[in-house]
Amino acid sequence: MFPLVSFMYCSRILGAAQLGIYSFGQSIISYFLLISCLGIPTYAVREGAACRNNLLAIRKFINEVFSINCITTIIAYISLFFCIVLIEDVNKYKYIIIIQSLQIILTTLGADWINSIFEDYIYLTIRYIIFQLLSLIALFIFVKDKNSLYIYTFISVLANVGGNIFNFVYIRKNSIKIQFTLNVNLRKHLRPILTLFFNNVASIIYLNSDVTMLGILTDNIQVGIYTISSRIYTTVKSLINAIIMVTVPRFSRYVAEEKMEDLKTELKKVFEILVILIFPIVVGMFMEADKIIFVIAGEGYLEGSNVVRILSISILFAVFACFFSYSILLPNKKEIYFMNATITAAVLNVVLNIFLIPRFGIEGAATTTLIAEIIVFLISFISSKKIIIFLISKRNIVEVIISCIIEFMICKLIDLKIHNIYLALFLDIVFGGGMYFFILIFFKKYFCIKRKSN
Repeated sequence: MFPLVSFMYCSRILGAAQLGIYSFGQSIISYFLLISCLGIPTYAVREGAACRNNLLAIRKFINEVFSINCITTIIAYISLFFCIVLIEDVNKYKYIIIIQSLQIILTTLGADWINSIFEDYIYLTIRYIIFQLLSLIALFIFVKDKNSLYIYTFISVLANVGGNIFNFVYIRKNSIKIQFTLNVNLRKHLRPILTLFFNNVASIIYLNSDVTMLGILTDNIQVGIYTISSRIYTTVKSLINAIIMVTVPRFSRYVAEEKMEDLKTELKKVFEILVILIFPIVVGMFMEADKIIFVIAGEGYLEGSNVVRILSISILFAVFACFFSYSILLPNKKEIYFMNATITAAVLNVVLNIFLIPRFGIEGAATTTLIAEIIVFLISFISSKKIIIFLISKRNIVEVIISCIIEFMICKLIDLKIHNIYLALFLDIVFGGGMYFFILIFFKKYFCIKRKSN
């Protein structure tokens, strides 16, 4: 939630133009962060989870993968240097980009994927909360006017990856000591890492090309307005996708141990949780787009309301694409299908951006993202059905749709009666969302009521 809270504050203090500069710089850094990471974090979690109970094997695996990561990080910084020197549009924002580039080294040295291998999510959660809270306090103290962009950038970096500094000490509790080695066994690791890398390249392109091309084809104000809308989208999507990402080590272990029935059972549970969470969020974001933008960023950003509406639909496809890709394809080592999906989406996204952004501006950029997410979803879904099929309760989906219709009607009624934006949004969330879950309880949804066994 830090990006939303910080943007509520900084959108008013810094303004759309300054936020546009920040977002443009971040979109550039994301490409070099990608070069540094390759597909290492995802690959490491999948393969490491399968051998984590063998201390000698996991130590050797971690040191090999970490060493590869160090080499790619050096390559990323060299590439970034030439990019800053040779490209004028990048050079004029070099100081912002240099500050943001701290994410690259801190991500590599932190090796957060080790904690994910051991499913140590309590540590990750506590650490992130502490750093986000400290960063939020620093934000309110030091970011005072439009000249505070550099300070805001540095605080944002610390909020996201500052906690990685402590990992070298913390991971020793698992008897792991990270060491650099030249014996990295490239023959074993390189092919799957590169496959996941090209998948990540395609993902970054279709997710970040909107901001990059808006920065080139329009102005900083348009980028700033789009940034607010897309940040709402990415925050909500990341929140829901977190449910999926924590399944990767567990599901990878199920596949390695050939526990397919356990896998099917857990897949069904995760899918039903996603259905129940995502549909009311999509309905709420679509209906409350104007209010959300106004409350978070102010009246000057209301031009981005339609962007939020378009991207709210994208969330539906993005979340389920993530589910099929990371909960089914990845653990079964079928990431090639996911890579094909994202490459197809990336190419189409860039091509469509060239035509739609000059004509439709930020709404055109949002539409290309929606199309890309639909493509990734369709390909991932079709590919997953070839690997494993688990039963989906049609009754549960019907119950969710009925609950969403009631949520929609209640929110509409509140909007007709209440004209204060802040109060209306609050009541829509409380009564619309509350009624949604009340109806599910009425339908006796198993996770909405406290089971007697607990």
